[in-house]
Amino acid sequence: MAARLLSERFWSEWLTDEDPILYHYTDAVGLCGIVESTQLWLTSSAYLNDATENQHAGVLLRRALHKIRARDSGEREAAFYDYLDVVFHNAQSSPRLDIDKQTFVCCFSTRKDSLSQWRGYGGGEGGFSIGFKASALWDLKHSPALEPGFWLLPCDYDEDRLTQLNQSFIEEALRECLDDNPNASDADIAAMMAIGAQWIGAAIKHPAFSDEKEWRLIYYGFGSRKPKISYRGNSTITPYTKFEFGSAENLRKAIAEVWVGPQRHPELAASALKDFLSSKLDGDVLVKVSDTPYRRL
Repeated sequence: MAARLLSERFWSEWLTDEDPILYHYTDAVGLCGIVESTQLWLTSSAYLNDATENQHAGVLLRRALHKIRARDSGEREAAFYDYLDVVFHNAQSSPRLDIDKQTFVCCFSTRKDSLSQWRGYGGGEGGFSIGFKASALWDLKHSPALEPGFWLLPCDYDEDRLTQLNQSFIEEALRECLDDNPNASDADIAAMMAIGAQWIGAAIKHPAFSDEKEWRLIYYGFGSRKPKISYRGNSTITPYTKFEFGSAENLRKAIAEVWVGPQRHPELAASALKDFLSSKLDGDVLVKVSDTPYRRL
C-alpha cells in the first residue's frame, strides 16, 4: 500500500547518511536470552508501556483528515472521509485490540549510557544495553529465514511534520485503493486505508517520550500474513513474535558494543560478560562500563 511507500520515503533516509547504533536496554535475564537464543522478541503493541500507544496516532490522523475535508472533495471521497473519521476517532478514544495485537515491536534508543533508560528498562541496577548496528538489523530483516513484514525505523515526535505526513498518506492511499480496487465498496476501501495507517501509526509516539530517542523494529501481521505468536508470563500473559538472527555469527556481527549498566560490582560484571559473549558468539564483542554514578539503595 501507499503507507509502505511513504514509510520508505520518510523513514529510510538515515541509511544514506549514517549507520546509527541502536541500544536495547534490558536486564541480565533478557541479555542472556537474546544471546543464547540469537533472537529478539517483539511485543504486541497493545502491551507496551505507553498507555496511549497507537491512540496518539489516531489523534494526528484525525487532525490530518479534518484538514483534507476542509478542502473541496467529491461525493465518494466524502463518504470515505466520513468512514475514516469514525475509525480514527475510535483509535483515538481507546486501544483497538483487533489491530494493535497484529503489530509487534522491539524498542531501541540512540542514547547510550542513559540514566532514564537504565531505570526504565535495565532494572535500575544490574542492567545491560546491547548496541546493534542499524544497518545489520536492516539487512537481516530481508533474510530468507524471516517472513516478510519486518520494518526498522525511528519514532517521530514532531506533530506538525506527522500531520503533513498523514495528509500525504490519506490522499495517496485513497488514490491507490481506488485505482487497484475499482469495484470495492466504500466501506471496504476505507477499511483497507485504516489498516494501512498502522504502518505509520506504529512509529508515532507522544512528544512526552521524545527524550527516549526511540527506534523500533516492527512486525506487521495484516491480512493473510499472520506472525508466529508465542506467550510469556510476567505481570500478565504477553504475546510476542521472534526476530531470528539465524546464527551466533550473525548476532555477533550485528552487535557494535554491549554496555554494563550501573551496579555495585561493574568490573566483575564486565569480566563475566566478556567471557559469556565470547563463548556464546564465537568471538570477542566490545564491552563498556557505564559512567553513570547511580546507586539504588
